[in-house]
Order: sequence, then structure tokens, then C-alpha cells
Amino acid sequence: MTDGIPDEALLAATYKIVSENDNWPPTIGMLRTTALAIATGSLAHPTGIEAWERVVKTMVDLDVSDNDFGPRTQRALKMIGGLHALRYTESESGARFQTDRALFIKAFDTIVQRDKEQRELLPLVRDFINAVIREKSQEIKTPELPEASEKQDDIIEN
Repeated sequence: MTDGIPDEALLAATYKIVSENDNWPPTIGMLRTTALAIATGSLAHPTGIEAWERVVKTMVDLDVSDNDFGPRTQRALKMIGGLHALRYTESESGARFQTDRALFIKAFDTIVQRDKEQRELLPLVRDFINAVIREKSQEIKTPELPEASEKQDDIIEN
């Protein structure tokens, strides 16, 4: 259940859990979640609000593009139209800017949560989910178009 997680991360997770919780022994799930967060550095990732503040601070620099941010910030920016679109919104006190802010923060936090869920999935479960998705996508067929009737041909010609 801890395959693929470095031993150092598991040890650090154990120390972290022991220092913060009264529950002993910790569950494998708790160890796994904490160790993965340590191993991937996600404990140091910014929140949605912190990411937004960075975007706003760099927005005035025209040499900065969406690609100058981390992958999560890039994805959240793409969802609201990108940095270029933000530069052309009203002032920071305007309603559109505040809406973009709220949408960015929600998108960023959703991306973080999804990434976390994907990272914490056991490899066996992840492989099963991917197999089901592949199977379902192969079942979807393109609908056949009906043959044109003489009546339809008459309508097209007129």
C-alpha cells in the first residue's frame, strides 16, 4: 500500500503525524496521504488566493505570459481566459475583475484538490479507473447519418 513512496517520506510523515496527532497508531491511509504530500512538495504549494496575488502582481509586466507560471496556475488562468484577457478587464475594484478573481481561486483550488485525489489513489485503483475510462470511450460510437430521401433532396434543391 506504500509502494512507490520513498522511505524518507514515510519516515517524515510518521514524525509529522506523531507530532500533530493524539491518534496512535496512524492508519495506512493517513501515512500514505501525508507521505505523498511531503514527497511531492504539495505542503508548500500556494493556496488559490496566494496564486491569484502572484498573478495580479505580475499582470502589469507585459513580458510575463501564462507560461511563466506553474502548471496549476496556468490551468486556472486558461479557465478564465488567460493573463492577456485579465489585462484588459476593468480596474481591480471592478465587478468583472472581482468575478475573474473568484473564478480563478475556485478553479485553482479545484485543480489542487483533483491533483491530490489522483496522487493519493492506489496504483491498482488508478489502473482500474483508467481501464474503465478506456473501455467506455471505445464504446462510444459516432452516430450514422440517415440516407437522404427524395423529399429531403427536393428541399435542398429549392
